[in-house]
Amino acid sequence: CSSDLGLQFANTMYEGMLYWALAMSNGTNSTNDTNEFSYWARLVVAPFLSNDNWSKNFHFGLSFGTAYNGEGETAAFKTAGEGPYSEVGSSNKEGYDQFYPSLITCGREFLWGLEVIWFFQQWAVKAEWMYVTQDLKQYDDYMSTYSTIDRDIGQGSTATTMGGYVEVAYMVTGEDWVEAPESGWELVGQFEWGQVDAGGDTSKADFMAYTLGANYYLSKNARFMFNWVANDMG
Repeated sequence: CSSDLGLQFANTMYEGMLYWALAMSNGTNSTNDTNEFSYWARLVVAPFLSNDNWSKNFHFGLSFGTAYNGEGETAAFKTAGEGPYSEVGSSNKEGYDQFYPSLITCGREFLWGLEVIWFFQQWAVKAEWMYVTQDLKQYDDYMSTYSTIDRDIGQGSTATTMGGYVEVAYMVTGEDWVEAPESGWELVGQFEWGQVDAGGDTSKADFMAYTLGANYYLSKNARFMFNWVANDMG
């Protein structure tokens, strides 16, 4: 068992209108034994914080990360037949296996994220969009025993994943919404969407999720969550 060692620097500036964070780690975790460093950055701005109206609590964020996946370790993209519907080497290609082909991440991946959050009195709206690119290697080059699909994929091919969510929350017991309420009931609705493009001759696949929930806060560090979630995977 191994874990990353790293450093993080963060600060809030201009009376809370700007927050930034930078981090790096040495690349010795379970999916990266190559000593390839990982880097992460996040920037959040609240340009209307000095206002005294509904626009005050708009926050906009940008995130970036890059890490390395070693070919001899766990793949971030599942290999063919390794989803919840079948075993490795099976001929069953339903469900996840439609867009998780016989490929393995092998190399550096990049992540970009955009986020916005707004809250006013009892209401809050959150949204985030993420885009990930991952280098791929043909899985039968890595472990030919489990080769089930012949893909025209080379060492330099790239898979992409993108998606996001929109969430609306409302404090039904009258408290003003904050990111960590200390008490009260909160109703939440969320829509998530994503798309996986595994590269090569595989087709893109979409997935969606819908959530309705109620949260009861005992304190800012403890809450009960009651959620109903529906998934649609294409």
